[in-house]
Amino acid sequence: MSSQYFRASVGLIISDHIGRVLAVERYRQPGQWQLPQGGMRVGEEPFDAALREMYEELGLKPKHVAYLDEHPEWLAYELPEEYRSKKTGRGQVQRWLVFRLVAAESKIRLDRGQNHRELRAWSWRDLSELAGEVAAFRVGLYRRLARDLPALLAQNEGEPARDDRTVARGAGRVAPPAGPIAEGGMT
Repeated sequence: MSSQYFRASVGLIISDHIGRVLAVERYRQPGQWQLPQGGMRVGEEPFDAALREMYEELGLKPKHVAYLDEHPEWLAYELPEEYRSKKTGRGQVQRWLVFRLVAAESKIRLDRGQNHRELRAWSWRDLSELAGEVAAFRVGLYRRLARDLPALLAQNEGEPARDDRTVARGAGRVAPPAGPIAEGGMT
């Protein structure tokens, strides 16, 4: 039996200019689509983990995306017993960050990231329909995302990337930069 903890991780919602989200299909789960995600390293902040995972899974650099927002809460899902391990524990608790692709789609390169053998395909999907295409243990979390985030995606449809680099986020914190992100922001 695995440990009783939940692994800290980040989820990436990367939208296009009309509000669809980038979904990926893993080799180990053909036919099941999901949003990119990955574990956080010890001492790593969610924003930095998101940039690292974005590059590792999708080959996207910070200059290829604009930061829009993040879900205000940590969201969790529990893994079925057969998927649990020392690495994942009982499941994952995730901070979901929202970006918009500001570069050409050709910059999405599953064969360039460090995990190029993990993902087999990518596609633009409607967030509200994605819950019907994910592994059963993720359905509740994806329904929550579909309920909570459409207003943000819709308000940013067709807008050019914002250049405001100090948008307030949460209790007095300063948000990561909006607009293309400086290369130095990636670890």
